[in-house]
Amino acid sequence: MRHADGRQAGPEVIWKLEQSKEAVRHKELRTIRCPDCGFRLLDVYGKDHCYVRVKCRKCKFSDTIDTALFRTVRRRGEERR
Repeated sequence: MRHADGRQAGPEVIWKLEQSKEAVRHKELRTIRCPDCGFRLLDVYGKDHCYVRVKCRKCKFSDTIDTALFRTVRRRGEERR
């Protein structure tokens, strides 16, 4: 893995990236949207509790959110909008 300025990531960083990819291989990817305007803030894996400080680029909403509370529950057979 190369950085934009030409540096190369060390073996420890490469190992951490590989471990991270392996850990999320079987987890579901979902999108967290801004509670004020609905703009996409970030993508998270799984449904566990993770506290993240976010700032919306569109409406400037800035606060800490619990990603487990921002899950979308869909009814059976209902498509995502």
